[in-house]
Amino acid sequence: MFTGIVEEMGHVESFAAPRLRIAAEVVLDDVRLGTPSRSTAAA
Repeated sequence: MFTGIVEEMGHVESFAAPRLRIAAEVVLDDVRLGTPSRSTAAA
């Protein structure tokens, strides 16, 4: 079940099980390596 808010429409760049690569821009603007996700940062 999906309960999130859709912020952006991206597209599948590649799929080679078990890896799925998705291209997006807006959602990735504030992502940094090692940064906790928004859902876990508030916990």
